Parts: sequence; C-alpha cells; structure tokens
Amino acid sequence: MHNHTLSRATRAQAESLPAKGTVTVTSLLQQHQEEVLATLLLLVSIPGLLPSTGIPLGSLFSPAMFVVGLAWVMGKKAVTLPRKLQNYKLKTETARTILLNMAKAYHRAEKLCKVRRTELTKGPALRLIGLAVMLNAFIVFLPIPFGNTLPALANIVLALGVLFRDGLAVLAGFALTLSSLVIGTLLGITAVYAIQNFF
Repeated sequence: MHNHTLSRATRAQAESLPAKGTVTVTSLLQQHQEEVLATLLLLVSIPGLLPSTGIPLGSLFSPAMFVVGLAWVMGKKAVTLPRKLQNYKLKTETARTILLNMAKAYHRAEKLCKVRRTELTKGPALRLIGLAVMLNAFIVFLPIPFGNTLPALANIVLALGVLFRDGLAVLAGFALTLSSLVIGTLLGITAVYAIQNFF
C-alpha cells in the first residue's frame, strides 16, 4: 500500500464495517501492513483523542503504545501484542470513528509530509522515537485530568513521521512530547493539590 493511497484505503475499510456489532484490534490491523509498527502506533494513539465514558480509551491502549515504543528501542520491526489486546473487541461505531480519524490523519500527512531528513526516521533516531513514544504512553496511562490528548497527539505525529519518512514531522513529535511532559506534570500537580485541599 503506497502512502498516497493510505487515506482512501483506510476510509474504505471504515465504510466496510457492519452497522452494528464488534470488531477486534487484530482485524483492524490486517489491511495495514506497510510499516506495521507506525500504523499500529497510530491506531492505538487515536483513541486517546476520543471522548469516552468510564475508563478513558487512551488508558486502555497505552500499554500497546508502550510496546511499540519498546520495539523501536530494541530495534525490532514487528511486535506481537498481548493476546488480550489482539482480541479486544471494539464496538463498530468506535472502530469506524478510529479508522476515519486515521484516514483524516493520512490525508493531511499526504499533503504536508514529504521524504526529508530521513536520518531522523530510522537507525539510532528510531530508538529515540521509541523512548518518546514510551514516555507519552506512560503519561496517557496516568489518571491525569485532560492529560491524554497531548501525548496521544505526539505519538500520532511521531507515527506519521516514521510512516512518511519525514524527519521534520518527527521533530514536531519530539516538541509535542516535551510539551506533554511539561503540561502533564503541571496538570498532575494541580490535581494532587486540588485533592489535598478537598479532603
């Protein structure tokens, strides 16, 4: 699947889902074999941007983000997700929303991203990207009010940078990662302070 067809193929996959029912994470990944780790990171990071009731979707998928980051740090090109996550069932409405958001991300990347500064998307740089992804995954996992969005967005930008071999996008992802660390820390401190004062 070439980069210029990613958005169309992903949108078609979203539209092919049944109106009702459930779909597993594995089935969502089956049509995304090009740079599977970057695609997987995109798939599991987008839920961090979506509103949800109960446990935030981002927190549920943060272990998968962490696994992808660890794979890059260790120099692996593929990863096997825990069976529980592979078989995790999403409502088709949620799965469709995730895929449509992936299609939008691909569409924007197809217009903005280009092959440049590729040394920032592979080799030793990929290990640094993995560390940033793991940090963002950890922040997403923490129960910080409104703390999911920025680190999830950072992982999305990093995934697109790797997928489209755009080093400038990777640098933007690093900047977002730093911002998520600073803002997440401030939000965490504020939440702890508010809880202490409440009790």
